[in-house]
Amino acid sequence: MPLKKIFNNKKIGHIGTLDPAAEGVLPIAFGKATRLIEFILREQKKYKAIIQFGIETDSLDTTGNVISTKNAKHITEEIIREKIEIFIGDILQTPPAFSAIKVSGKRAYQIARNGEIPKLSARKINVKNIKVIKFIQSNNIGPKVEVEIECSSGFYVRSFAKDLGKECNTVATLDKLQRTSVADFDIKNAHSIEEIENDATNFKNYIIPMKTMLKFPEIHLNNSDEQKMINGNFIQVNSEFSLHHADLEQFYSCFNQNNVLLGIVKFDSQKQLLKPFKVLFE
Repeated sequence: MPLKKIFNNKKIGHIGTLDPAAEGVLPIAFGKATRLIEFILREQKKYKAIIQFGIETDSLDTTGNVISTKNAKHITEEIIREKIEIFIGDILQTPPAFSAIKVSGKRAYQIARNGEIPKLSARKINVKNIKVIKFIQSNNIGPKVEVEIECSSGFYVRSFAKDLGKECNTVATLDKLQRTSVADFDIKNAHSIEEIENDATNFKNYIIPMKTMLKFPEIHLNNSDEQKMINGNFIQVNSEFSLHHADLEQFYSCFNQNNVLLGIVKFDSQKQLLKPFKVLFE
């Protein structure tokens, strides 16, 4: 049974994407909550990955065709731990050819499937931490390593596997991938589609309120300003607010007196006004 039918809502969107061979957390938004997806996409993500050294595939994971092999017997856990440090912080990373990024109006994977090489530029991304969980001794191909990665949006674990192999003077490809969290959405609290389908009559138990998705400072409006917000009009703020908030977050979660989330506003320090950015209630 499709999720749209279970939750009786035609408007549905997922927060981020997962590779076909990957598994893990994929938050789903319904109705007005889909308008908040862009804010969650900016949050950190965590992955657990197993990387296979000694082979490289065209898709950069083990679902693809092997395009090169290279001796990896020299790889040790110490070498991996040393090379991983290169990838922590703000780095440039080139996305895989088999990705959903658009190139001249086409998805990169569509171009790659036609035997062409899509022109993809390196992108600046951030890696907060990479931790070695387990080093798996050499097999006929080469050793494997299981790592935990905390990174920004836009980070490709498949590209990381390729780049790590290069830094270790060999080749490598992604063997397994699990996304363990997106922002505050953790795999420990996640539910499979099958689980939800089998408990469809209690679908409300699987819904998380919209306001828990956001980490912006909160503003509570009086009835008059609530109506201005709903109508998309600017809201005047007093000098005390501007003094305390002018240099803080650019966005604010806006609530009415009943603690209902009305939407997102931006603070204009020059005009001393709150500008509606996303209005959820009309």
